[in-house]
Amino acid sequence: MQSFLQIFNKPEEKTVKPKNIRKGITRDEAFNKDFLAWQFSADKEQILSWINTQYGLYNTLPDDMSDEIVFLNNKSSKGFALSFKKDHKSEKARFLLDYLKAKVLQNNYRSSMSDLRVKHYDNYEECIERHYLKPKHQMLESEKINQEFGNISILLLFKNDIPHQLKFSATAYPDRTFAASKPFDALMDVLEE
Repeated sequence: MQSFLQIFNKPEEKTVKPKNIRKGITRDEAFNKDFLAWQFSADKEQILSWINTQYGLYNTLPDDMSDEIVFLNNKSSKGFALSFKKDHKSEKARFLLDYLKAKVLQNNYRSSMSDLRVKHYDNYEECIERHYLKPKHQMLESEKINQEFGNISILLLFKNDIPHQLKFSATAYPDRTFAASKPFDALMDVLEE
């Protein structure tokens, strides 16, 4: 039996937190197969239609918008943040993330980075999957560089493996060597095509 002093003087055991992780995003064959099917589903049409409807309300009747989405609109950045309900499936959130990337890539963009970051906190684990896309720069007749909609970031945040929020933003280059960016309305149309 241990004495009181042995117990009291015993060094505390340190809990080892897992290391933070950062790596490229990979999708397996099963995901790709399900993603392909999702692209032709009513589910995809429904979510894109809902986002577009919310954007229309944002521009006309902002008080009627859902509290599950907010739109960003400042001088250089435009976009939206979609909050997921607790019962939303991780796979469908990833499908939306990758679908938005695919739609942007079809419009004179290149993938600059796709990564996954995992951070461990005391009460939860946070995972961020992110696609960062840049325009394929082309000179215009005005001798300015075409920036399309600017740099596009698409970020999906999970807390304890539950989808929490998807952020989509387009940030224009303020530099004078670039032509003005295309309007965000046109980008929203691209996403729903």
